[in-house]
Amino acid sequence: MVNLVSRSAARPATRVTVGAGRSALTPTVPAPGLVVGGPVGGRLPGDLARHGTMAHHSPLHRPPSAIAAVAALVAALLVALLVALVLGACSAATGARQSPSPVASAADAVVATPSPSPSPARVVVRVPAARSPRPTHPGPTPTPAPTAAPTPALEPAPGPGPFAIDLYRDGDFVSQARADWCVPASILTMVNLADGEAVRAGRPATQATLDRLARSLSTDRLVGAGSEPEGWAGALNELGLGQYAVIAEATREEAIAAAARALRLTGRPVGLLMWRGAHAWVMSGFEATADPAWTDEFRVTHVRVVDSWHPRRSSIWGPAQVPDARIAVSSLAEDYLPWRRPTVRYPEKDGRFVLVVPVAASEELASH
Repeated sequence: MVNLVSRSAARPATRVTVGAGRSALTPTVPAPGLVVGGPVGGRLPGDLARHGTMAHHSPLHRPPSAIAAVAALVAALLVALLVALVLGACSAATGARQSPSPVASAADAVVATPSPSPSPARVVVRVPAARSPRPTHPGPTPTPAPTAAPTPALEPAPGPGPFAIDLYRDGDFVSQARADWCVPASILTMVNLADGEAVRAGRPATQATLDRLARSLSTDRLVGAGSEPEGWAGALNELGLGQYAVIAEATREEAIAAAARALRLTGRPVGLLMWRGAHAWVMSGFEATADPAWTDEFRVTHVRVVDSWHPRRSSIWGPAQVPDARIAVSSLAEDYLPWRRPTVRYPEKDGRFVLVVPVAASEELASH
């Protein structure tokens, strides 16, 4: 989206870390002190439960003292039996609570809630491939365009030590003709930076025609003037500037590192979506602690950018950058902010740093 909007408060980039929590299966056990299997409410042995005494059924007439002694003995035996049953039931309950069975029943199981998948650090946005020319006569289906342009030999050759590259030459800059035409002007600048004489000779284009092309290749979520990153990348593919893709990184540092690597491996410029997606810059070069073609252990310190808004000044964002401006990566936080459009939600881009990158033939972009 390239129509200009008012500045919003910068939101710091965050990384969501999702802990891989897991709920354990917990068997259902009796509450402490609950007697399982005890004779509560049951019957006492023999006729004692019905009559309470055995005197009326004895064939002998014993003295009252003897009868009382027998009754006391029987009562003591019954009390001992009850105590033994209660202690055995409590012991069984305690053992079950301390040593649960390894197999839980379906009724006793606690269903574990799946942990959400961590958000990928990179999101690759689908971009329409270059459309094949329409045949003028009936014939077989034309062969689809290649997914990536051949990558030329790297110049200079990869090697150890600090690295710097700048594609910009005098005359490459194109200033946008209208406030909402930063993408068409950036496309023309990128054609110049990539030394696209064949593109200029074969399909001369104006900012007006490129705006229509980029808008036609944008998604159906486009609202108002301008175009979307998908339209920007799609137009570059249509012009034959090589395969471009839209990616959205979780942090600014990751986005700039991805841009530097893509520029180094292809020799082609990168598009940056500035001002929360309201404006377009072209990254024409960078400086790093090491060569991205030599090692993955590098850190970008400065970038070279071309701002099609030059020589104007924004009442919100200030003066535009001069062509081929050298900017410290630490200063990009003023303009390179996480994507957020005021009227449309883009789940694949919102809160991320969006860029349009060239894809090398040997590279395969993937979300990670």
